[in-house]
Amino acid sequence: MGGALSDCSNQLERRFREARAMHGEFGLQFPAFRDRVINIAQAQGASDGEAAQGWSVAKHAADLYLSMACANGEEPAWRRFDHCYRRFIFNVAAFAFQSGNFADDLTSQTMLHLFLPDVGGQRRIGYYDGRSSLATWLRIIVIRRAKDEASLKFNSLESLDEFTPLLKSDGMSKIEAESRASRYEAIVEEALHWACSGLSNEDRRLLLMRYDQGLQVCEIADIFSVHVSTISRKISRVQDQIRKEVARAFALHFHLDSWAIEECTRDAVENPSHSILVHLNS
Repeated sequence: MGGALSDCSNQLERRFREARAMHGEFGLQFPAFRDRVINIAQAQGASDGEAAQGWSVAKHAADLYLSMACANGEEPAWRRFDHCYRRFIFNVAAFAFQSGNFADDLTSQTMLHLFLPDVGGQRRIGYYDGRSSLATWLRIIVIRRAKDEASLKFNSLESLDEFTPLLKSDGMSKIEAESRASRYEAIVEEALHWACSGLSNEDRRLLLMRYDQGLQVCEIADIFSVHVSTISRKISRVQDQIRKEVARAFALHFHLDSWAIEECTRDAVENPSHSILVHLNS
Protein backbone atom coordinates (compact mmCIF):
# COMPACT_ATOMS: atom_id res chain seq x y z
CA MET A 1 0.00 0.00 0.00
CA GLY A 2 2.84 2.39 0.89
CA GLY A 3 4.34 2.04 -2.58
CA ALA A 4 0.98 2.67 -4.25
CA LEU A 5 0.37 5.79 -2.17
CA SER A 6 3.86 7.03 -2.97
CA ASP A 7 3.23 6.53 -6.69
CA CYS A 8 -0.07 8.41 -6.48
CA SER A 9 1.58 11.23 -4.56
CA ASN A 10 4.25 11.44 -7.25
CA GLN A 11 1.58 11.57 -9.96
CA LEU A 12 -0.26 14.33 -8.11
CA GLU A 13 2.96 16.29 -7.70
CA ARG A 14 3.68 15.89 -11.40
CA ARG A 15 0.28 17.29 -12.26
CA PHE A 16 0.90 20.15 -9.85
CA ARG A 17 4.12 20.96 -11.72
CA GLU A 18 2.28 20.76 -15.04
CA ALA A 19 -0.36 23.17 -13.73
CA ARG A 20 2.32 25.58 -12.56
CA ALA A 21 4.07 25.39 -15.92
CA MET A 22 0.77 26.06 -17.71
CA HIS A 23 -0.54 28.95 -15.62
CA GLY A 24 2.50 30.44 -13.89
CA GLU A 25 4.26 30.60 -10.55
CA PHE A 26 1.87 32.13 -8.01
CA GLY A 27 3.51 31.20 -4.72
CA LEU A 28 1.27 28.19 -4.19
CA GLN A 29 3.26 25.23 -2.84
CA PHE A 30 2.59 21.53 -3.42
CA PRO A 31 1.87 20.59 0.24
CA ALA A 32 -1.01 23.07 0.35
CA PHE A 33 -2.29 21.77 -2.98
CA ARG A 34 -2.03 18.14 -1.85
CA ASP A 35 -3.83 18.90 1.41
CA ARG A 36 -6.63 20.60 -0.51
CA VAL A 37 -7.04 17.55 -2.74
CA ILE A 38 -7.13 15.22 0.27
CA ASN A 39 -9.67 17.42 2.07
CA ILE A 40 -11.92 17.46 -0.99
CA ALA A 41 -11.77 13.68 -1.24
CA GLN A 42 -12.49 13.20 2.46
CA ALA A 43 -15.42 15.61 2.29
CA GLN A 44 -16.95 13.32 -0.33
CA GLY A 45 -16.59 10.26 1.87
CA ALA A 46 -13.33 8.83 0.58
CA SER A 47 -11.30 6.76 3.00
CA ASP A 48 -7.98 8.10 4.23
CA GLY A 49 -6.15 5.81 1.81
CA GLU A 50 -8.28 6.85 -1.15
CA ALA A 51 -7.92 10.51 -0.27
CA ALA A 52 -4.16 10.22 0.07
CA GLN A 53 -3.98 8.74 -3.42
CA GLY A 54 -5.03 12.06 -4.85
CA TRP A 55 -8.47 10.89 -5.92
CA SER A 56 -9.94 11.65 -9.33
CA VAL A 57 -9.79 15.42 -8.74
CA ALA A 58 -6.23 15.27 -10.09
CA LYS A 59 -7.71 15.19 -13.59
CA HIS A 60 -8.52 18.89 -13.17
CA ALA A 61 -5.34 19.72 -11.29
CA ALA A 62 -4.54 22.74 -13.49
CA ASP A 63 -7.98 24.24 -12.84
CA LEU A 64 -7.73 23.59 -9.10
CA TYR A 65 -4.25 25.10 -8.98
CA LEU A 66 -5.43 28.31 -10.65
CA SER A 67 -8.53 28.62 -8.48
CA MET A 68 -6.50 28.10 -5.29
CA ALA A 69 -4.00 30.77 -6.30
CA CYS A 70 -6.88 33.15 -7.01
CA ALA A 71 -8.49 32.29 -3.68
CA ASN A 72 -5.19 33.21 -2.01
CA GLY A 73 -5.54 36.66 -3.54
CA GLU A 74 -2.55 36.40 -5.87
CA GLU A 75 -2.92 39.24 -8.39
CA PRO A 76 -0.98 37.44 -11.19
CA ALA A 77 -3.32 34.46 -10.75
CA TRP A 78 -6.35 36.72 -11.18
CA ARG A 79 -4.84 38.19 -14.31
CA ARG A 80 -4.37 34.68 -15.66
CA PHE A 81 -7.94 33.76 -14.69
CA ASP A 82 -9.21 36.90 -16.41
CA HIS A 83 -7.26 36.01 -19.56
CA CYS A 84 -8.55 32.43 -19.61
CA TYR A 85 -12.16 32.85 -18.54
CA ARG A 86 -13.55 36.39 -18.82
CA ARG A 87 -14.43 35.92 -22.47
CA PHE A 88 -15.87 32.49 -21.68
CA ILE A 89 -18.12 33.93 -18.98
CA PHE A 90 -19.27 36.67 -21.34
CA ASN A 91 -20.03 34.18 -24.12
CA VAL A 92 -22.06 31.93 -21.82
CA ALA A 93 -24.21 34.88 -20.75
CA ALA A 94 -24.55 36.23 -24.29
CA PHE A 95 -25.39 32.80 -25.72
CA ALA A 96 -28.04 32.21 -23.05
CA PHE A 97 -29.79 35.57 -23.27
CA GLN A 98 -28.91 36.97 -26.69
CA SER A 99 -28.03 40.31 -25.11
CA GLY A 100 -24.56 41.78 -25.32
CA ASN A 101 -25.25 44.60 -22.84
CA PHE A 102 -26.74 42.22 -20.30
CA ALA A 103 -23.89 39.76 -20.82
CA ASP A 104 -21.29 42.46 -20.25
CA ASP A 105 -22.89 43.48 -16.95
CA LEU A 106 -23.26 39.88 -15.85
CA THR A 107 -19.61 39.17 -16.67
CA SER A 108 -18.41 42.00 -14.44
CA GLN A 109 -20.79 40.95 -11.68
CA THR A 110 -19.65 37.33 -11.86
CA MET A 111 -15.95 38.23 -11.77
CA LEU A 112 -16.59 40.45 -8.73
CA HIS A 113 -18.70 37.74 -7.08
CA LEU A 114 -15.87 35.22 -7.45
CA PHE A 115 -13.28 37.67 -6.11
CA LEU A 116 -15.17 38.93 -3.06
CA PRO A 117 -15.05 36.90 0.18
CA ASP A 118 -18.07 35.30 1.78
CA VAL A 119 -19.09 35.94 5.40
CA GLY A 120 -16.37 33.54 6.50
CA GLY A 121 -13.68 35.46 4.66
CA GLN A 122 -13.13 32.93 1.85
CA ARG A 123 -13.12 34.18 -1.73
CA ARG A 124 -15.92 32.46 -3.57
CA ILE A 125 -13.67 31.09 -6.29
CA GLY A 126 -12.28 28.93 -3.50
CA TYR A 127 -15.53 26.95 -3.57
CA TYR A 128 -14.34 25.23 -6.73
CA ASP A 129 -13.32 21.67 -5.81
CA GLY A 130 -12.03 20.17 -9.06
CA ARG A 131 -14.74 17.51 -9.48
CA SER A 132 -15.56 19.00 -12.88
CA SER A 133 -13.64 21.34 -15.14
CA LEU A 134 -13.46 24.95 -14.04
CA ALA A 135 -15.30 25.89 -17.24
CA THR A 136 -18.22 23.61 -16.33
CA TRP A 137 -18.34 25.02 -12.80
CA LEU A 138 -18.28 28.60 -14.08
CA ARG A 139 -20.97 27.85 -16.63
CA ILE A 140 -23.38 26.75 -13.88
CA ILE A 141 -22.58 29.83 -11.80
CA VAL A 142 -23.15 32.18 -14.73
CA ILE A 143 -26.46 30.57 -15.66
CA ARG A 144 -27.68 30.64 -12.06
CA ARG A 145 -26.72 34.27 -11.65
CA ALA A 146 -28.31 35.08 -15.00
CA LYS A 147 -31.52 33.43 -13.87
CA ASP A 148 -31.49 35.43 -10.63
CA GLU A 149 -30.82 38.67 -12.48
CA ALA A 150 -33.58 37.90 -14.97
CA SER A 151 -36.06 37.30 -12.17
CA LEU A 152 -35.18 40.67 -10.64
CA LYS A 153 -35.27 42.58 -13.91
CA PHE A 154 -38.27 40.96 -15.51
CA ASN A 155 -40.07 39.35 -12.54
CA SER A 156 -40.20 36.05 -14.40
CA LEU A 157 -38.56 33.37 -12.28
CA GLU A 158 -37.69 30.46 -14.50
CA SER A 159 -36.57 26.94 -13.68
CA LEU A 160 -32.88 26.18 -14.14
CA ASP A 161 -34.03 23.12 -16.09
CA GLU A 162 -35.01 25.44 -18.93
CA PHE A 163 -31.32 26.23 -19.40
CA THR A 164 -30.27 22.57 -19.57
CA PRO A 165 -30.20 22.46 -23.42
CA LEU A 166 -27.55 25.18 -23.31
CA LEU A 167 -25.22 22.89 -21.40
CA LYS A 168 -24.99 20.41 -24.27
CA SER A 169 -25.55 22.55 -27.35
CA ASP A 170 -23.17 22.95 -30.28
CA GLY A 171 -22.94 26.63 -29.48
CA MET A 172 -21.80 25.93 -25.94
CA SER A 173 -19.22 23.46 -27.24
CA LYS A 174 -17.75 26.24 -29.36
CA ILE A 175 -17.66 28.53 -26.35
CA GLU A 176 -15.79 25.92 -24.32
CA ALA A 177 -13.39 25.37 -27.22
CA GLU A 178 -12.59 29.08 -27.12
CA SER A 179 -11.92 28.88 -23.41
CA ARG A 180 -9.66 25.87 -23.91
CA ALA A 181 -7.74 27.80 -26.55
CA SER A 182 -6.96 30.56 -24.05
CA ARG A 183 -5.47 28.05 -21.63
CA TYR A 184 -3.34 26.11 -24.08
CA GLU A 185 -2.47 28.64 -26.78
CA ALA A 186 1.20 29.10 -25.85
CA ILE A 187 1.83 25.38 -25.32
CA VAL A 188 0.22 24.37 -28.62
CA GLU A 189 2.07 27.01 -30.61
CA GLU A 190 5.43 26.01 -29.12
CA ALA A 191 4.73 22.33 -29.78
CA LEU A 192 3.82 23.06 -33.41
CA HIS A 193 6.98 25.11 -33.84
CA TRP A 194 9.06 22.33 -32.32
CA ALA A 195 7.45 19.72 -34.59
CA CYS A 196 7.88 21.79 -37.76
CA SER A 197 11.50 22.66 -36.96
CA GLY A 198 12.40 18.99 -37.42
CA LEU A 199 11.06 18.78 -40.98
CA SER A 200 13.40 18.52 -43.91
CA ASN A 201 13.47 21.31 -46.51
CA GLU A 202 11.78 18.96 -48.98
CA ASP A 203 8.95 18.21 -46.55
CA ARG A 204 8.49 21.92 -45.79
CA ARG A 205 8.36 22.73 -49.48
CA LEU A 206 5.83 19.98 -50.08
CA LEU A 207 3.44 21.25 -47.39
CA LEU A 208 3.85 24.88 -48.46
CA MET A 209 3.03 24.00 -52.05
CA ARG A 210 -0.06 22.10 -50.95
CA TYR A 211 -1.46 24.35 -48.22
CA ASP A 212 0.17 27.77 -48.72
CA GLN A 213 0.19 27.97 -52.50
CA GLY A 214 -2.97 25.88 -52.74
CA LEU A 215 -1.66 23.51 -55.42
CA GLN A 216 -3.53 20.29 -56.06
CA VAL A 217 -1.76 16.97 -55.51
CA CYS A 218 -1.73 16.30 -59.24
CA GLU A 219 -0.06 19.68 -59.89
CA ILE A 220 2.64 18.97 -57.34
CA ALA A 221 3.19 15.53 -58.87
CA ASP A 222 3.74 17.17 -62.27
CA ILE A 223 6.32 19.54 -60.78
CA PHE A 224 8.27 16.65 -59.25
CA SER A 225 7.61 14.36 -62.24
CA VAL A 226 6.27 11.58 -60.02
CA HIS A 227 3.00 9.70 -59.72
CA VAL A 228 0.12 11.36 -57.85
CA SER A 229 0.03 8.54 -55.30
CA THR A 230 3.66 9.24 -54.42
CA ILE A 231 2.84 12.84 -53.45
CA SER A 232 -0.25 11.73 -51.52
CA ARG A 233 1.80 9.23 -49.53
CA LYS A 234 4.51 11.82 -48.80
CA ILE A 235 2.01 14.41 -47.58
CA SER A 236 0.30 11.84 -45.36
CA ARG A 237 3.67 10.77 -43.98
CA VAL A 238 4.68 14.34 -43.14
CA GLN A 239 1.31 15.09 -41.52
CA ASP A 240 1.62 11.95 -39.41
CA GLN A 241 5.15 12.95 -38.43
CA ILE A 242 3.94 16.37 -37.27
CA ARG A 243 1.13 14.84 -35.22
CA LYS A 244 3.54 12.45 -33.51
CA GLU A 245 6.10 15.18 -32.84
CA VAL A 246 3.46 17.50 -31.40
CA ALA A 247 2.30 14.76 -29.02
CA ARG A 248 5.94 14.03 -28.19
CA ALA A 249 6.52 17.71 -27.39
CA PHE A 250 3.51 17.72 -25.06
CA ALA A 251 4.86 14.67 -23.24
CA LEU A 252 8.62 15.32 -23.18
CA HIS A 253 9.00 19.10 -23.37
CA PHE A 254 6.01 20.11 -21.27
CA HIS A 255 5.77 16.86 -19.24
CA LEU A 256 2.01 16.69 -19.75
CA ASP A 257 -0.03 13.70 -18.67
CA SER A 258 -2.33 11.83 -21.05
CA TRP A 259 -5.42 13.89 -20.13
CA ALA A 260 -3.60 17.18 -20.74
CA ILE A 261 -2.12 15.89 -24.01
CA GLU A 262 -5.65 15.04 -25.15
CA GLU A 263 -6.87 18.55 -24.25
CA CYS A 264 -3.97 20.24 -26.05
CA THR A 265 -4.34 17.99 -29.07
CA ARG A 266 -8.04 18.83 -29.31
CA ASP A 267 -7.19 22.50 -29.25
CA ALA A 268 -4.49 22.08 -31.91
CA VAL A 269 -7.01 20.33 -34.17
CA GLU A 270 -10.17 22.36 -33.45
CA ASN A 271 -8.79 25.86 -33.00
CA PRO A 272 -8.50 27.58 -36.41
CA SER A 273 -6.02 30.11 -35.01
CA HIS A 274 -3.37 27.40 -34.95
CA SER A 275 -1.68 26.95 -38.34
CA ILE A 276 1.47 25.08 -39.21
CA LEU A 277 2.00 27.53 -42.08
CA VAL A 278 3.27 30.11 -39.61
CA HIS A 279 5.90 27.68 -38.40
CA LEU A 280 6.77 26.33 -41.84
CA ASN A 281 7.61 29.85 -42.97
CA SER A 282 9.60 30.75 -39.86
